[in-house]
Amino acid sequence: METVKQIIEVDAGKSRKRQLKPSFVSDKTNITVHAGEEAVLPCSIHYVGTREVSWKRKGEDFFLTIGLLTWAREDEIKVDHKQHAGELSDWNLVINPVKMEDAGIYECSIIAKRKQTHRIKLNVLKARKKQEGMTLTGNRFINLGEKVVLLCNATGGHLIPEEIDWFKDGDIIHTELDKSVRINKKVDLKSRSLISELIVERSKVTDSGTYICRSSNEDIDSLDVTVLVADSSNVKRGTDPLGGAQTDHHYSSGCFKQSESYVYLTTLLMCILTYHNVILWPDDV
Repeated sequence: METVKQIIEVDAGKSRKRQLKPSFVSDKTNITVHAGEEAVLPCSIHYVGTREVSWKRKGEDFFLTIGLLTWAREDEIKVDHKQHAGELSDWNLVINPVKMEDAGIYECSIIAKRKQTHRIKLNVLKARKKQEGMTLTGNRFINLGEKVVLLCNATGGHLIPEEIDWFKDGDIIHTELDKSVRINKKVDLKSRSLISELIVERSKVTDSGTYICRSSNEDIDSLDVTVLVADSSNVKRGTDPLGGAQTDHHYSSGCFKQSESYVYLTTLLMCILTYHNVILWPDDV
């Protein structure tokens, strides 16, 4: 009986070993990126266990990585390792920034008595053309009291601008002197841009003018902003507010503006009396 039990345990052990045999689950075999960007070469493995995973270029003798250790170009190459449920793990090779000479076939291998290898081809295209320059955007017409928001985007290509200055009608804007103006800045590494935002919370008539943003790379753009002052009355000058014929008298228009603004009974009565005195019974008749 003891012998039978041992045989069963051995068979069970062999069965577990067969089930835990490592296997690649990566389906991508071709990756294409532009020079200067990040290249991620995927390598996902089931049941890697305690075995080591290595990366190398096909045809070369030295390893790029073994496990999580990098053996070449440590500042540009690393392994992105993640452990998932079901004994699935990622051993992705990351090259950042990738160069034209990095193109080729790479091998992700499981180091064991019987070596298993997954190959993936890396294609590297020429670097994308970086657009340089300056753009200033925002609303050109603002109602009195509304918020003014202007956005200045300075793209410097390989060299991000260090600073952006704001001007209004030729004079530099100092937020320390004008507390009504707020300027926010941020750097966008992906687009290699410096973005500056000028904000006036409550616009005044004096906020109308020509706004200019200038980067430290000497790029300049401008935008004319007009603060609109809306009339409190829709009654046109010289028009009878009661819908009658036009007249040259101005008392009626002014009074109806006042009554429409304040809606005080006393003011309204005074306007009606004034209107009757001036329009219906003018002094010169």
